[in-house]
Amino acid sequence: MHYLPRLACVLLIAALAPSQSVPSSLPFQGRLLLQSGRTVNTAKSITFRIYNSAVDGSSLWTETQNVAINQGNFAVALGSVTAFPTSLFDGRTLYLGIRVATDAEMVPRTAITSATYAKLA
Repeated sequence: MHYLPRLACVLLIAALAPSQSVPSSLPFQGRLLLQSGRTVNTAKSITFRIYNSAVDGSSLWTETQNVAINQGNFAVALGSVTAFPTSLFDGRTLYLGIRVATDAEMVPRTAITSATYAKLA
């Protein structure tokens, strides 16, 4: 089954007090629709990859999760299955690629931008 080529996603990082350690995972929320526009209401295998480029580039991290989807909405903790390399978030711009089941990776990739915790660090 093919999904819309664009996935409306929100990358959220909870604000933490400066004295707390850096979180080991990143909360990620998205909405998954069929090409017909209908919402998805079943679990799907979703592969997340972080790249060093918006197009092409090298995959620096990969994780696959079996994700429960309700009315198209889902939430996962990136890094909860496969830990992020310690050198991954070094200030450069990174991009998140998403692949649902056996479909091709969605385009465009989503830029990972700084959030509240990064501003406190």
